[in-house]
This record gives sequence, structure tokens and C-alpha cells, in this order.
Amino acid sequence: MKTKNLSVKIVSTILLISICLMCCSKNEENDIITNSPPEAFSLIGVTNNALNVDVLPSFTWETSTDVDGDAVSYDLYLDTEPDPTTLYAENLTNTSYTVTERLGLDSKYYWKVMAKDNKGGIISSDTFTFYTRNLNIPDKAFREVNMSQYNLLSGHESIVFKNKLWIIGKTERSKSFIWYSEDNGETWKSSSANIPFKARTAFSLVVFKNKLWLIGGSGATSSIGMLNDVWYTENGNEWHEATSNAPFSKRYGHQSFVFNDKIWVVGGYAYATGGHRNDIWSSNDGIGWIEETSNAEFSKRNGFSINIFNNKIWLIGGGSNEGALNDVWQSENGINWKKINTKTIFSKRSGFSAIVYDNKLWVFGGVSQNDGLRNDIWYSSDGVSWKARTSKAPFSPRVNHTLNIFDNKIYMIGGWTDPSNSNEIWVFD
Repeated sequence: MKTKNLSVKIVSTILLISICLMCCSKNEENDIITNSPPEAFSLIGVTNNALNVDVLPSFTWETSTDVDGDAVSYDLYLDTEPDPTTLYAENLTNTSYTVTERLGLDSKYYWKVMAKDNKGGIISSDTFTFYTRNLNIPDKAFREVNMSQYNLLSGHESIVFKNKLWIIGKTERSKSFIWYSEDNGETWKSSSANIPFKARTAFSLVVFKNKLWLIGGSGATSSIGMLNDVWYTENGNEWHEATSNAPFSKRYGHQSFVFNDKIWVVGGYAYATGGHRNDIWSSNDGIGWIEETSNAEFSKRNGFSINIFNNKIWLIGGGSNEGALNDVWQSENGINWKKINTKTIFSKRSGFSAIVYDNKLWVFGGVSQNDGLRNDIWYSSDGVSWKARTSKAPFSPRVNHTLNIFDNKIYMIGGWTDPSNSNEIWVFD
């Protein structure tokens, strides 16, 4: 009897444990099943297929409620793919978000929002697309740089150095001048006292190893002629001569740039060595120079542009013995060059200015082969296909102006506008 009673107790215990386990399992299943995800919601703005959206847009969407009363947060996805996977902002508790880093100009974007509760429930909104605005072009100049009636802003150079915007050039009285602005071009101060180098135009400026470097150019008078000296400054006020006679020929209208921890000098016009040049020189200290090639693949020229874009060197247009050019060349090392087969391109020109802004190459104005002075603006995301931002900007047609990126905007300064030089500053963003 005892054995029988013991067996009954064991069986009963096993049944009781099984029932408990089944109940627990049922409860867990019920917990999962009964956790509802947040309810469907809609995007409000930026609206679907919106045009000319600012590059710092604000996104808004409806509140997603949760029938279980769970807390709901939101993840914002934003990129250029039709099904955006880039998590731009996460765990948002509000139903809005304002972008703080600029989006690209003239670009197509997609965005969506994921609502999620704290138990793993999640639901996605629809995906909206929108198109950002293009470059803003003001109706009038930002201001004129009234440095003096004798200061010319054509054949000058400008550059950003030590968080200041600098302009260097020569006056009508063949004197050098240096001016700088610390407040985004609002006011200007002179740094023109005791400038040791000869006055010049069509020289080049680069920032290298925390110094500002000035190279070559066209002398102030016919007696001075072309120059191939190299000067540098650590503060913009005190200048030192690195060399009075660099091994490259005296020239103007050349281009200089910094790449692979070297200063490079390319092309230009040199009277003493047959006019237009396509030689390339480099230096790691501004004093000693090496000729990388005496005859690059592109034709001899001056008044062209060189920019570093997508980690490559890009050369565009200029003037040659055959006239103005609009060809595009690319190099990965500064020595070997290949021509880019462009699909669309602006008219042939020289004396224009080009710059990299918003991950695009931009070309402003210049003098065209057939149309004279230009005031058009062109841009490209790949150097192959070019679009006209405008064929006729509000600024007067011009040549020998300069472009700089300052305060995350494009600053265009001066230029010759026929029949006079311009001291205007135009700002684009």
C-alpha cells in the first residue's frame, strides 16, 4: 500500500509540475502576443516630392500611440537611397527634428521614421522623397571693399589663413597691399606696412605647413617683368623670402596647390621661355624645387584652375596659343594626367575662378571664346556632367576674380568688369 501511495504521489507531483510549466508557457506566449506595436502614423513635413527644400530642413510627423500604454520613441532615417538605411537620429521623444549638418545642394533625398515601444514593438512610416535647393544667389553684392581709390581688385589673390580672409594685390601706383577681415568680410584692416616683396598681379597663394606662401606673378612695371620668387609668412604681417630665384622660369597666371605634403606649381605664362607653359614643379619646403615634368599631358596654358576634388587633382580650362579652353584633366599624383571625357561642359574660357563647395566643382565667370566676359555659374558632382546654375547671375560679367570658402559660404571678390575693376564682394551659399 505504501508503494502504491508513493507512486500516486509521484504521478500527482509530476502532473502538477507539468500543469504549472504549461501555465507559465501560456502566460509568456500571451505576453508576447498581447504586446501590440505602436499604431500607424504619417509623416507631415518635409512633404513628399517637395522641391527647393532648405539644406537644414526640419522634419515633423504625427504622434504614434501605443494601445498598451507603452512609451514610444522614434528613429529618423535619411539618405539618398529609395529605402533609406542611414540612421540619422535615434530615440527621439519629440515628433520633430531639425538637421544641424547641411545636406547637399541640388540633391534628391529620402526619409522615413520608425516608431518603437520599449518591448520591441516597431512600425515604419511611409518613405517620402524631397529635393534640396540649389546655390543661393543674392540680388546684390554683400559689400564693396573700400580700401582706397588706388587699390585694384583684378589680378589680386585672396585666401583664408589663420581664420581670416586675406586679399593681396597691387595698387594703380604699383604698390603692394594686404588687407584682411576677421568678421566674414564685414570690416577690413590693412596689413600693408613694410611689405618686402615687389608689387605684382597674377601670382599664386597657398597655405602650407601653417604658413601663407606667395609665388611668382607679373611685376608691377615692365622693368620688373615676370617673377619667380617665393615668400612666406606665419602671421600675415611679417614676410620672409624663401628664395629670390626659384628654378622654374619667371611666370604669371600659373596655379599653385598643396598635395601629398608638397607645394606644387603648374603652368602659366613665361616670356623668357616661349610663352605658355605646362611644366610641373614641387617643393616640400618652398625653398628647394624639383621639376616633376617639363611637358605634362595637357596643353600649355595660363588662366586655368586647379582644385583638389575627391582626393584627386582637377585642372580645368584656361588660355593657350590656340585660344581659350574648356577641357578637364585629372591626376592622382600631380605628375601623370588623364583627360576627362565630359558629357556636358561650359563654353571655352580663361581667367575664371573655380572652387570645391558642397562636394561639387563650381566655375564662376571668366572670359569666353565667343561671348566675351561671362557671369554664368556652372557646377558638377563628378567633373564629367556639368549643369548651369545660371547663365546670367546678378553680378556683372568679369574676369580675374577670386573665390574662397569662408564661414561655409562662397566669397567672390573683385575682378575686371569692363571698363573698370570691381571691388565688390559677393556671397553665395
